[in-house]
Amino acid sequence: LCCVNCVGVAEELRGLERRGDALDPAGGAPVRMRAEADPPELLRGTRSWTADGLPFTARLALGSERGASGRITVELLAATCAADACRLRRTQRAYDLVLT
Repeated sequence: LCCVNCVGVAEELRGLERRGDALDPAGGAPVRMRAEADPPELLRGTRSWTADGLPFTARLALGSERGASGRITVELLAATCAADACRLRRTQRAYDLVLT
């Protein structure tokens, strides 16, 4: 298992609260995360998660083929609202890896 810790992304999104934005649960869980792999065999199991708040940690089950390599892309979406508007915030990170 591999843990993708979204603390850095969470800090970025928590900065929104200091500017008057808050997470908006109107459409369900306000935080959504998904992972994609190229090639797809780098990941097994769950590839999408939801949360009611930040920060949170998602556990990714990595493929089992030793020596396999590629890229895992993680996207975090957060629904927020401020006094003037509601927005969908998006942050994406890519991780290159080799399974050993």
